[in-house]
Amino acid sequence: MPNGGGGGSGGMTQGMTTLLPFPTQSGPRDWFRFAENKADNTAEIYLYGDIGDTMFTEGVSAQSFCDELDAITAPKMNVRINSPGGSAYDGLTIANAIVRHPAHVTCWIDGLAASAASIVAMAGDDVVMSKYGEMMLHNAHAVVVGTSKDMREVASQLDTLNASIASFYADRSTSGDDAAAFARAMAKESWYNAGEALTAGLVTRIDDSAVREETRKAVAKAMSGTLETYRYRGRTAAPAPMATTKEIQVPDKKSIAEGLGLPADASDADILAKTREALGITDEPKTDDTDSAVPVPDAEPAPTPVPAAAKVVDGTVTLDEATYQQMIVNADLGAKAHATLTAQAHAKVVDRAIDEGRITPPRRDHYLALMKADAIDTTDLLTKRLQPGVAVPLAEIGHQAEMKTHDYSDVTEDPKFKAWKV
Repeated sequence: MPNGGGGGSGGMTQGMTTLLPFPTQSGPRDWFRFAENKADNTAEIYLYGDIGDTMFTEGVSAQSFCDELDAITAPKMNVRINSPGGSAYDGLTIANAIVRHPAHVTCWIDGLAASAASIVAMAGDDVVMSKYGEMMLHNAHAVVVGTSKDMREVASQLDTLNASIASFYADRSTSGDDAAAFARAMAKESWYNAGEALTAGLVTRIDDSAVREETRKAVAKAMSGTLETYRYRGRTAAPAPMATTKEIQVPDKKSIAEGLGLPADASDADILAKTREALGITDEPKTDDTDSAVPVPDAEPAPTPVPAAAKVVDGTVTLDEATYQQMIVNADLGAKAHATLTAQAHAKVVDRAIDEGRITPPRRDHYLALMKADAIDTTDLLTKRLQPGVAVPLAEIGHQAEMKTHDYSDVTEDPKFKAWKV
């Protein structure tokens, strides 16, 4: 079963971790506790451990957490987190329960919010991260024992789970990035310090009151026993995440030509003409030879002429509204053209894999979604790792024309056979 994080392979594996808080305690283990501050009518929840139940230890499911959460009537609630993660499904369940609760919720990342714990952290109305804290996003993992059919079923479940988690990050973050952008961040196992998490829209503000040494020890305690299951050993060992998870892919000349309905080897002039047509530009570019002559410079270079629609004041270009609106329209057309070209390129890779028998036609939409989330890895999967003919046999079998007809004349002409026949 998939796990959300710290409890397993980077957080989404069932088991494969040494639980920390009470290593000598027998019986079910509490990984959270509820408290009430009657002075200001605020509820306090401490999530300081692996989330949910794991394969190798006795834990407490998310049901117990949600039962206690439902009993809270305080108008304000603080959820304090220092966790390497655990069960992904429990993490999503807890996060959704927090989102539904009527109290104003502030999630405090006191030390570490890795994997499933990062999902819970994003559920707050406000997300506050210690100045020295860490946060980690990654894909779900699972431990599977069974047949090849079982493996494929779990792989499909993981794809669906990863998509749900990426959508949750996109809905809750303030970055404006879509689910595909967060899916790319998860696939890379992205680690964030407080400043990076704020820039990426994962937290709403930073808590400067934390003591660095105390936070460092808290993170180390939460990570203990899980390092071997993560790709990186904490933020200091991981590459810096992008300020934003968005990535821009620039199509090549061939893709642009095909996207415009031109042959792949179309000339630059044909591509330019088709682009002007798509953008609705009707005026013809000047081709007079007189304009191509190189002017002789004056004693001082003449200022660059400014179109009537624009003015330059102290180095700042001011456009009239009509020109500005046209620029927006042109930019939107360019973005749509890029999206169309990218979708066509993705479809071509997936359709080729279907033709080669690497995947089955009913899985087309599934792999198109994977291409959108991580085109590089999915292309490698569909062109290299999956072998042709594995999903759909391409060679004809059982064809009657291939059957050999045996000659029985040596038997029927035998005197013994004829005597038996009589």
